[in-house]
Amino acid sequence: MKANRTFSWPNFLIVAFSVVVLFFSVRSNSLWIDEGQTFAVISTTWRNMIHAILKNGNAISGMPLYFLCEFWWCKIFGYSEFALRSMNFICAIFVLWGSRKIINNMKLPIWSLVLFVLNPVFLYYMNEARPYAAIYACGLWCIYFLCKLIDNINVKDLFLFLICFWIGCALHMMFIFMAVVYACLVLWHFYHGSLKIIDHLLVWLCLLPLFMLLAIHYMHVVFNAPEVNSSNAKPLASILQIGYYFAGFGGLGWSRNDLRSMNLAISWRIIVELAMMIISYIAILGCFLKHKLFKHIKIILIFLCFVSALSCFIIANIILKTRFWERHIIYLIPCIILILASVLSDSLAKHDSWAMKIIIGVFIAMNLLSGFNIIAMNYYQKDNYRDAITLAKSFNPKHIFFQGDSLTFNYYGIKGVNAWNVLDNTPMLDDYINISTATEPLLEFLLNRTKGDTVLILNEKHDFDTGLLYKNLASKGTCVNSFSVIFIPSSEQRN
Repeated sequence: MKANRTFSWPNFLIVAFSVVVLFFSVRSNSLWIDEGQTFAVISTTWRNMIHAILKNGNAISGMPLYFLCEFWWCKIFGYSEFALRSMNFICAIFVLWGSRKIINNMKLPIWSLVLFVLNPVFLYYMNEARPYAAIYACGLWCIYFLCKLIDNINVKDLFLFLICFWIGCALHMMFIFMAVVYACLVLWHFYHGSLKIIDHLLVWLCLLPLFMLLAIHYMHVVFNAPEVNSSNAKPLASILQIGYYFAGFGGLGWSRNDLRSMNLAISWRIIVELAMMIISYIAILGCFLKHKLFKHIKIILIFLCFVSALSCFIIANIILKTRFWERHIIYLIPCIILILASVLSDSLAKHDSWAMKIIIGVFIAMNLLSGFNIIAMNYYQKDNYRDAITLAKSFNPKHIFFQGDSLTFNYYGIKGVNAWNVLDNTPMLDDYINISTATEPLLEFLLNRTKGDTVLILNEKHDFDTGLLYKNLASKGTCVNSFSVIFIPSSEQRN
């Protein structure tokens, strides 16, 4: 493996290209449910936000450092969609910096930079007001210090590794499984007789109070979180989703909305792009076996760290019966990238041929295409609350009945009472009514009491369509990414 540490135009162009793509990865398209929750938490007073973090015991409590940082960031830059997500630019700087450090440490070629920096999953969460881009950055730096500590344990690198670990845990409680990586490192040095116990004790003596505070807080979260013992937990689907996105298919195959609704429509684009990516993986596996790269000690340990941490993450979530997604373990993706980049680099060094260059070129191109599709194609975007509301309002209706996350609707100025709170003796219907839990008979009751035109905004997510209104009525409306907008004339006109 050959590192590129001196200035050259190819190096500069690769870094510049990465910076440009990262800049355009943050956009001002519609917020979705998780981001609506973020806005609701940080747009209140400092006291209310702290109360939400310490007392709610739900997902908000599992991200204390993120909400503290986002609160002050938005106090400075505002609460627009772009502003809410723009703190991820800071994360991108650390990802660029950390990627260069890993490349130099592992003596990887400069083209491997795009695999770390422009990973499709990372690009997807660059455009989200949540801590996932940040914990990707923390994970990348933890892997960098792990690579250094494999060779030699020293207090400085061990301290920095655990600082990154603590920051990651404070940003998102699921980062705790990076502890498995640390345990693998300790066992590795113990097995080889190179464990410096005094160095570990000295570092832990300094950092234990910080970890104890987090541990106490997160124990409260685990025992009180409504997400625990969820009836909606589907471990097999979650595991398959992790594999799908970790492999880079997120912007090549079906979107996450179509995957969750099992709307697996076939197109030539999906077939060709998935086939190209799969073929490139098969070619990489062939190179791996042919050149016996499994003998690379550092790569073996990193692979064991990845498998161990991912397995513990999955087992813990299955035991707790929680729903888990690839974003919760995004910080392990740098392990995969490091292994792949090392395999390709070593294969090229041992067999520098056009065939090998084509394999590397196709693999990088498909990863880049996956990321570009995620940024550019509307098909891969999240639930489009903003455009659904804009379309609904364009009909100038008297009423809007909506399904979806109330906090996100609130962000766009739609606040409505729950449909079940509307009684026979209610003198006048509100302009906006939340029908997320309404049945068809209740919807018909409400429509019969309207005094003007009504628009329905129906959501394809089952959590917001318990009465199956979307399933039965969506075909009558206009589709807007996860929504169907249906115009219904006034009761007088219908009659």
